[in-house]
Amino acid sequence: MINQDIIIQATIAGIASFVTVYFLTPKIANFMRRRGIVGVDVHKESKVEIPEMCGLSIFLGLTVSLIILAIFSADVLKFLPFLLTLTLAAVVGVVDWFKPWGALQKIFLVALTSIPFILFGEYQPYPVLPFIGKLRLTIIYPLIFIPAFTTILGNTLNMVDVVNGSMAGVSTVSAIFLAITAIVLGKVEVLPLYLSLTLTSYAFYIYNKYPAKVFAGDIGSLTLGVAFALTGIIGGLEVLTLIIFIPSLINSLLIVSSLGGFKERREIKDRPTILLKGELLSSSLSLKAPVTLTRIIVAETPLKEFEIAKIIIILHVFSGFLAILTAIFMVG
Repeated sequence: MINQDIIIQATIAGIASFVTVYFLTPKIANFMRRRGIVGVDVHKESKVEIPEMCGLSIFLGLTVSLIILAIFSADVLKFLPFLLTLTLAAVVGVVDWFKPWGALQKIFLVALTSIPFILFGEYQPYPVLPFIGKLRLTIIYPLIFIPAFTTILGNTLNMVDVVNGSMAGVSTVSAIFLAITAIVLGKVEVLPLYLSLTLTSYAFYIYNKYPAKVFAGDIGSLTLGVAFALTGIIGGLEVLTLIIFIPSLINSLLIVSSLGGFKERREIKDRPTILLKGELLSSSLSLKAPVTLTRIIVAETPLKEFEIAKIIIILHVFSGFLAILTAIFMVG
């Protein structure tokens, strides 16, 4: 049974985050365009320039929801470590635009953003594994797992942000399924956070879906990835979070293994896909091009960008159902 107070908090925080992102994203896009902070949409024949770093609205939307939840909470400072970690992740994303980090630098820095949460956040170092049960990781959990979990999800969402609407769409459906698993496991205290993640992601998806009017940039993908990690930790849903993001995680593993290590997108000379007439994407024939989920999807038949995004999102829907089944098994 979900407490009525939880429903009220979730509703207010979720609506506030949606309204913030929905109304601020166009304003931020105009601001970025006027200052020349734009990126070329390489999957369009016109090579149109799209405002970058518009994921700032994602950070602001989540910030508003966290402030509202803090006001509702008996402990006003309860969500401060969460907000500090999100802020550091956003800063990493902003700095990366103006002075790009190396791939390993970014991984390390995103891991470091978790320090405020490790020191002051509320978490239990006892993750539950299916078929195994509860583990006691009092030292490993804060010192290794939290930084690793944070940087894995932050960079994984960044790496799946390859076609219009993919990252925001994946985040939207993942948050919905994680909310359902939280209900199944009775972890209703994280529902306000998951509803905020759902509506924040969807509000941004409205502008980022094909044909995209805005790009999230690293500030958007890193902020969302870190938010998913911290919410999963707070709710004890670490394993279920990884299950839902299996397609994105596979994408990351494919890229890293095919490149022989970690590399930034700008360092990759051969693109995994090629643009055909009619804005169809096909798999690259170059042996030096990285293997990605997108490249595999278009390996047999060229597809339009929105079709690729749809497939990527549907794959996460399947993972979502797998996570629900896992949650039901954990209850049983």
